[in-house]
Amino acid sequence: MIILAHYLGDMNRQPSPALLRKFEAYWQYGHEASFDKEELVLLEEYFYNQGEIDKLFRLLELAMALYPDSAYFMIHYAQLLMESERHDEAKRVIRYLMLEYPRHFYVQLLNMFYMLDEGRYDELSRALDDLLKNFAPLDSEQAELLFDFVKWIYEDEFATRKWLYKIFQASAKTPKDIRHFLFSMDDASAFTEDMEPLFLEAMQHLIYDVPLHLLYVKHLKQFGKSLARAREFLEVVLLLEPDNATAHLYMAELLEEQGQFDRAIIHYNHVLALNDPSASIYMRMGVCHEKAGRPSDARQYYKLAVEEDPAFLPAWHALIQLALNQDDIDRALSYNLDAIDKIPNRKLYESLGYLFLQKEFYPSALKAYEEAYNLGSRDKNILLVLHDLYEKNGEYHRARQVIEDAHWHYPGDKDIESRRKKYYSW
Repeated sequence: MIILAHYLGDMNRQPSPALLRKFEAYWQYGHEASFDKEELVLLEEYFYNQGEIDKLFRLLELAMALYPDSAYFMIHYAQLLMESERHDEAKRVIRYLMLEYPRHFYVQLLNMFYMLDEGRYDELSRALDDLLKNFAPLDSEQAELLFDFVKWIYEDEFATRKWLYKIFQASAKTPKDIRHFLFSMDDASAFTEDMEPLFLEAMQHLIYDVPLHLLYVKHLKQFGKSLARAREFLEVVLLLEPDNATAHLYMAELLEEQGQFDRAIIHYNHVLALNDPSASIYMRMGVCHEKAGRPSDARQYYKLAVEEDPAFLPAWHALIQLALNQDDIDRALSYNLDAIDKIPNRKLYESLGYLFLQKEFYPSALKAYEEAYNLGSRDKNILLVLHDLYEKNGEYHRARQVIEDAHWHYPGDKDIESRRKKYYSW
């Protein structure tokens, strides 16, 4: 409930047992009782938090009867009707609100939900523009709500980014507004390289905001900016929250990138200790061990990765390649066969074909390359090898089909044309 969740107060407040008993008497037996606005708001927060929708409806109906001139409860009632898919009833309430409270921020926003439900997208854009003009500068709660609204309604990245910028420009641009904007841009995968000054401005005031610091590190990493600066901020975060798994992960990735593999492994171990086992983390630890010259340790972590997730293809490829680097074709072949048993994949069939060729097991190589081809492999070298194996096997019709396919994908390639032309000289 986008509007209701924002418009409510502290979701952790608890009504007193006496207040709950008073409402239960009304709920169960229809006992009339007077409730002041603060009591109704407190009960609303509680029932919303508990997911007691029937009581929430009854409460709001009571609140509207007791305070018929209050837009607050009517707005919540309309939103609850929409969320409960009672659209016709919701629209009647919204139309009334627009007549009675046309300049109310939340009423206008509810009306935009109404437009969205009816597919009136052109009107929706104009209404949103008008809202930004009428209420600028937006307070922080309004800005955050509109950020969430446009992320929810727009799927197109360009449109989302455009509206997020418009909302930010209409805000008071407080540190809190900047923070909401930056997180919204991240949610919409709309980060741009020039946002660093906004981060620095917000963090000057929100000095203990760990999620914001981590988002800044993410920004630095994404655009290849100063890794030294990223590392400084991560060290600060880890002082504030020594068990922050995201900070340990970012630190491990930075250290790995800087070639400090043993220190990276320490932080990857922290991630594992703080989270559930992860194939990708085992994989990174294996890579660090391999780059540090410890192939046996690397193999153990790659094995842990595929044990954790048998469909984790990068770890299977790492095991196969590690064996090949050690000239152990039999072990590479064993890993490759195990991998295909778990996850049939064209890349695995390609590598299996290669390994069988190294062992000079040509029928098995042909079968592996056929499987890769049937699964969509159209790499030029794979097509050439498959053609040659068909030809070696006396299957000239299939060899010709493959080379014609290769010609279609790579017109004018000399290697392909040299094989293809012989079919036209017979």
